[in-house]
Amino acid sequence: MAQGSRQIQSQAQQQVQTLSPQQILVVKLLELPAVELEDRIQDDRWAKYQHTQSILEAERRRLHETHLRTADLRAAMEAAGLTPAAEGGIAEELLRRPEISYPLLAGVIGWGEGITPMLAERLETEIKYAGYIARQDRMIREVARHEKTLIPEDFEYAALTGLTLEAREKLARIRPKNLGQAGRIPGVSPSDVAQLSIALAAGPRKD
Repeated sequence: MAQGSRQIQSQAQQQVQTLSPQQILVVKLLELPAVELEDRIQDDRWAKYQHTQSILEAERRRLHETHLRTADLRAAMEAAGLTPAAEGGIAEELLRRPEISYPLLAGVIGWGEGITPMLAERLETEIKYAGYIARQDRMIREVARHEKTLIPEDFEYAALTGLTLEAREKLARIRPKNLGQAGRIPGVSPSDVAQLSIALAAGPRKD
């Protein structure tokens, strides 16, 4: 019986020795408890995310610090069949122009370390639309602030002469609970909301 057990163990060890490193890793992962396996997968994903972010941050710094000469930029644009730019400049600023792509710049300054075509597209999009993204972030924060700004139930809108007549009538009739709701009422403009916000900051108005 003992001899049979040793034979089985010996055969198993021989089979393991014939496995590739990747196959051995799969076998070891399958031996892990489900919770521990899930934790390891999440850790791996987080590590990959952090690695990708570090690559992108390093390339952003490089683009911010790299200056392209006018002659080099014009030559690259002419080679790509584009109308040459007036002058060179910081790579990051040049990439904001709609006609200039990351591969075009990389043809002059080289590809960043670890930058793949997919990461290049992502980086280019983030840089080109940085202003738009920043505006959207401000809008989101503004909406969140408005949702927290409560309007007293007995607030007197008639006294707010800075609001349009339509806005005053609708606000008085609907009685929104906060600025966020007020801004979603048809006929209440952003300017009306701004005026209402100032009035609320000054204190509730009553007859």
